[in-house]
Amino acid sequence: MSPTPRPRPMNRLRLALSLVALGALLGCAAHATYPERVEEEWSVRDPNINPVPEVMRVALQRVTSRFPVNGPYVVNLPQGMQKRWAEDLLRRLKDPNANLVSAQTADLPAFHVAKVWVRPGSRAWVDILRPVFGVGGPQSEGPLYQRITVQLRQSPLEPWQVDSVRVWPLGIDQPPALFGWPALDSTSPAEPMTPPPAPASAPASAPADAPAAQSPAPPPSSAHQTSAPHAPRSERTRPA
Repeated sequence: MSPTPRPRPMNRLRLALSLVALGALLGCAAHATYPERVEEEWSVRDPNINPVPEVMRVALQRVTSRFPVNGPYVVNLPQGMQKRWAEDLLRRLKDPNANLVSAQTADLPAFHVAKVWVRPGSRAWVDILRPVFGVGGPQSEGPLYQRITVQLRQSPLEPWQVDSVRVWPLGIDQPPALFGWPALDSTSPAEPMTPPPAPASAPASAPADAPAAQSPAPPPSSAHQTSAPHAPRSERTRPA
């Protein structure tokens, strides 16, 4: 019986390159958390690291199209995001009404990225607070906010896509401060701006963070007008 041939160096090199390519498809950050959590010191906390910008883009695209507002709006991205990556995210949203936060856009309705979790197994959750006008008082008092949890997944041969959407009760979350960038510096981290006033009628308690899909999401609401849902609802998205 002839001895088993030993692997050639070229074959080992090809195998190594294949594993690197597979890792690139799955994303560089297998475990990322924003805002940072003390108990997860080893987690990636930089919102500029792949795949955090991409999962934010996909989630924002779903929420802004599912719950639109009339006219221009801003997307409030996580603190620490560099302007060049924020501009790239905005460009790939392909929505002419979408803007980044600046002194000129700070008064527009805002969609806030409140939480981003990326976990091993190509799973991600993004919490976005969408503005709801005309509920709880005059519009001059500012909008209430509704948390929308978007669950996403990815496979080695498919991009990130929405798996389910959960709609939380209105008014249980307060928006984070707005963050913008200096006009002449494309790599500077975000700097704080004046946050919108919080409505006095919003309750303080909030449900647990763990997303769970239970029932279909509500039908699309008209811009700047909605009614408060009584319980969290969700919709399940299946690939074609």
